[in-house]
Amino acid sequence: MKNEKIKILFFGLGSIGLRHANLLVNHFNAELFAYRTRKNASETPEYVTEFYDIEKAFSVKPDIAFITNPTFLHVKTAIECAKRNIHLFIEKPLSHNLEDLILLNQLVHKKNIYSYVAFCMRFHPVIKKLKEIIKNEKVFYARTVNSSFLPKWRPTQDYRKHFSAYSDRGGGVLLEMMHEIDYNQYLFGEMKKITGKYGTISNLMINCEDYVELDCEFNSKVKSHISLDLFSRLRERYLILYDEDKVIKADLLNNSIFTYQDNHLLNEEKFHLGDINDMYLEQLKYFVSNYIRKNPKIMNTISDASRLLESVLEFRDKTTKKKMVIKK
Repeated sequence: MKNEKIKILFFGLGSIGLRHANLLVNHFNAELFAYRTRKNASETPEYVTEFYDIEKAFSVKPDIAFITNPTFLHVKTAIECAKRNIHLFIEKPLSHNLEDLILLNQLVHKKNIYSYVAFCMRFHPVIKKLKEIIKNEKVFYARTVNSSFLPKWRPTQDYRKHFSAYSDRGGGVLLEMMHEIDYNQYLFGEMKKITGKYGTISNLMINCEDYVELDCEFNSKVKSHISLDLFSRLRERYLILYDEDKVIKADLLNNSIFTYQDNHLLNEEKFHLGDINDMYLEQLKYFVSNYIRKNPKIMNTISDASRLLESVLEFRDKTTKKKMVIKK
C-alpha cells in the first residue's frame, strides 16, 4: 500500500494477533504498537513497539485498534478505543454477552467510527464460490458440520486453562465455532430464527457447552441445520446445499465442491488454499482498502455482528429478560 502509514495498536498478541501483525507489516504500510498487560507474556516481534501503560499506548494516536485479546475483553477494550476516536478491527466473536453492546454501538455511531468484526471464513475460496453458485440455484435447505477436538486446537497449551474452555470468558462451541453460523447467514441472508439444543456430554474438563445442534431459518426462507462439537477425534468441516434438482457438497478441509444429481457426481471443483494466511491476507486487504476509502457498505460492522450475536445468545440464554435492539 502506497498510502501514508497507518498506525495500528494491538490489544492481544496471541496466535491470531501475531498472524495479523505479521501480515500487516509484510503487506501494508503500517506502523505497529501493542498494549501489553504483563511483561514477557509472549515474545514480541521487533517491529512492534510495546507499551505497558494504557495511556502511553493511546498517546501514539493510533488510527486503528486491532482487538485480538480474549473474547470477554473485546467490548470493554473497544469502548475505550471508540471514546478516543480510534477505528476498530475486532476478532470474532464480538463478545461473550450483550453487556455494554448498546453503549459501544452508540459510540461507534456518534463518533463515526469505522468498524469491522473479523469472520475470516467469508474469504475461504469454497465459501466465496458457494456465494456465487447460490445466485443461480434455488437452495431451500442446508446442513453444516464442524467437528473437532479442543485439546488439539492449541497443542502447546493446556486446553483446560484457556478461555475456550469457559463459557463466562467466551468459550464453548457456540461462540468459538461461530464461523459456521456467520457464513450460513452470509450465504442465505439475515437470520430470522434459531432453535435447537446444546449441552456438555463429553469427558473433556471444560466449563462450557461441547456440542450444539441448531435449526435456523433465514429471511430468504432457506432453512439450515448446523451441527458443532469440540470432542470429536474425526475432523470434519463441510456444508451441504439442497437444491430442487441437485445436491452440492462443499468440503472446507479439502477445499472442494461436489455437485450431485440422483446419486451421480456431475461436477467436482477443487480450490487452491496453499497457505491459510492467504485467507487472512485477503480479509485484511478487504478491511484496509475499505477503511482507506471509508466505504459505508463494508460488511460485518459492529452493528451487524451485534445483531447476529444477540440471536445466538438469545438462543443460548433463554432466560434473557430484555431484548436489545440494534438498528441497522
